[in-house]
Amino acid sequence: MDSLPPETSHSVQQGIMSTELLHQWLHWEQRYLLRLLLRFPGMRERVLGDAAFLMKLGVEAGMGVITKLLAELHKRPVKFWGELDLVFANVVMSLLADVALIWLPAAQVSLTPQAISHKQEAIHTASVRRWLAECPDNAFQVMQRGSPQYSIAQRWASIIINGILLFMVGVVSSIFGVGVINVLVAVRSFFDSHIEGIELSQEVLGISVAHGVYMATSGNIRYQVLAGIVEERGVNVLFAHNVRLLRITSFIIRTINTYYGSEHWIVFIRYFGLQDA
Repeated sequence: MDSLPPETSHSVQQGIMSTELLHQWLHWEQRYLLRLLLRFPGMRERVLGDAAFLMKLGVEAGMGVITKLLAELHKRPVKFWGELDLVFANVVMSLLADVALIWLPAAQVSLTPQAISHKQEAIHTASVRRWLAECPDNAFQVMQRGSPQYSIAQRWASIIINGILLFMVGVVSSIFGVGVINVLVAVRSFFDSHIEGIELSQEVLGISVAHGVYMATSGNIRYQVLAGIVEERGVNVLFAHNVRLLRITSFIIRTINTYYGSEHWIVFIRYFGLQDA
């Protein structure tokens, strides 16, 4: 125990980190790339909360890029390579949203002394702040050993909190993406006055707000259910002793979810008249 980092040693002693999880953590530490990734704020807590988190993040990002590229190719079959900069801007905007959808609802295990001290300091603050600080990261999150019990109200609150955060991510990423596209179009037109006109994105505010609402509702609920019920309470339990089958099943489920989300976004935006059918 003396050779472990202070926060890890404390977590083992407090029963937050099991012996099995400790062995897994030490195994990750031996891999250079994983060791670097686990230094990012929030990454370690999510990986400890779900050992397959990095795989799921990679699946979501990879499938998101592929589906968006296919959609762009379908939308501009002739101009795809000529408008590759615009395609890149759209893909980056979509990638930011996909990462947020899996990052925010992911279960976490708090290990650092700072996180523990913040919980203790919250006792001396207003009751509302303390109550919100104790809400789970996922509404359906399985209780960890040594963690406080979540009330039904706190689980509902986690959906609302994540919804607010995802709404902001959706709005900001859309405005960023549209802004980059418009700048690229302006630069193209400045250097080549004979270039065929590219239609600028219209209803920027409307599309951005719609994207935020979509992420706060459809995306939020789907990913909360996927992470907390389908995977944590279902797939992880059924295939607990077969990691390969667990990952394959999770990959298939998340691929289906990503495809459904892309289709649902199109239906959603067309329903409100922000895109032609």
